[in-house]
Amino acid sequence: TTKNIVDSTELKEELAYAVFPLVIVDAPEFDSPESLDSSVIISSSIWRLILDADMDTYIKDDVGGITVPDADVEYYVRELYGSDVPIIHQTIPDASVEMSYSADSKSYLIESTPVLLPYTPRVDEVQKNGDIYTIRVSYILPDVTWNLSDSHRNETVEKVMQFNLKKAEARAHILEGCKQRYLFGQRRKRAGSAARRYF
Repeated sequence: TTKNIVDSTELKEELAYAVFPLVIVDAPEFDSPESLDSSVIISSSIWRLILDADMDTYIKDDVGGITVPDADVEYYVRELYGSDVPIIHQTIPDASVEMSYSADSKSYLIESTPVLLPYTPRVDEVQKNGDIYTIRVSYILPDVTWNLSDSHRNETVEKVMQFNLKKAEARAHILEGCKQRYLFGQRRKRAGSAARRYF
């Protein structure tokens, strides 16, 4: 079966949303989810929870931090990466949002301050081979809005990555692998212009 290029704005936005957590944490190249560092798996899965879940259902502390059961994080690990990835719960340092793990309470404390996102994904090309999607994703440097639409064609691209995804039955796209395609110039410091409160 040959790969067919799919030109659908709706599909591109769906796939951009699927890889958004990995773009946020700037995940490195990987051939399979099992080869990813456990901290990347946890941090990207927590970001998927932040993007998808109703954060009002969780307990908030006096400064707005929320407590999330580790079972909820595990659910999003499986949504992103499938059932074969090992789950190692841990505190995530140097993250856009502080994610502190308590083994005693089996939960994460996630801060709720405004955050700066390093990149926004823009899917420029989609190829489909059976149930595998190969997508070329441009990493857009921060802007004042969070937007996955095609209207952001003039924004600055920092690098381009290629993701392979598999769509499981009645589930989100499960990530299969990621390769760097292009890198533009030196890696820049995270700009201070893009702030968004997620909960």
